[in-house]
Amino acid sequence: MLVDDFGRPVGYDTSERAHTDQTPLHLGFMCYLADDLGRVLATRRSADRSLFPGVYTCSVRGHLGAAEPATGAIARRVAIELGVLLVGLRLVLPAFRYRAEIGGIVENELCPVFVGRARGDLILDPACTAEAEWVPWRQYREELLFARRPAAPWATLAVAALSRLGEDPLDWPSADLADLPRTMAYTAELDTPRLDGALGRHGVRSVRSTGGRMNAG
Repeated sequence: MLVDDFGRPVGYDTSERAHTDQTPLHLGFMCYLADDLGRVLATRRSADRSLFPGVYTCSVRGHLGAAEPATGAIARRVAIELGVLLVGLRLVLPAFRYRAEIGGIVENELCPVFVGRARGDLILDPACTAEAEWVPWRQYREELLFARRPAAPWATLAVAALSRLGEDPLDWPSADLADLPRTMAYTAELDTPRLDGALGRHGVRSVRSTGGRMNAG
């Protein structure tokens, strides 16, 4: 979904066509998966990806389909890329926006940041995700801020903003849904995201959360 500076829709395009050296502003999302040990799931994009291969960004990121709720888009990508169920999803940075470039290709997004939990064992889709590891938040934060991990520039910007929210990702304060970009569709209850229809090779058809802190696995 292409948008103007006020978040109003101005059109649609495919990800591959839209991303050039003049990428228009569009809607996206970033989501970190966290656990009770204060760790986040750091994932590295596959080298086979057509856009921004081989870098760390967050746990999962992506774009919304036309009229797709944010919760549905995030749960869909978590299931496809990581093979787990998404639970306890919360909005933490509703107004995150950036413009950055890697290798001549620009990323230009209104990109709210969410935090959630994973239920189940990781089953990575190698076409999407090359590596995944649980890393203490403080360690991950310093690795990105001091360029010790090969990360996308927007990931570093997001980490700097998240650092102001506290030391435990599961304690980051929830943001107001009203502060999301005005055209970003969302369900009224972020702790109960649902998906209708199949999710590719993992066979997951619905995602449901009971809220609160839950153990992965």
